[in-house]
Amino acid sequence: QFGGWCAFGVSVGKKFHADPEAFVVHEGKLYVNVNKDILKKFKEDLTGNTKKAEANWSKIKAKEEASL
Repeated sequence: QFGGWCAFGVSVGKKFHADPEAFVVHEGKLYVNVNKDILKKFKEDLTGNTKKAEANWSKIKAKEEASL
């Protein structure tokens, strides 16, 4: 959903490389995460975290990961 970046990271305004095996599909969208522990945390509030990530994505999409 976020260009392959970790969805939980995007929800907190960061870009982290994601593990393709740490994913969840929610409302027809694929969300990958940095690892399975973070995936578990992301899923604790799936709706809230996806909303935060969607809101942050437009702000950080074009930024380099090191600048965040």
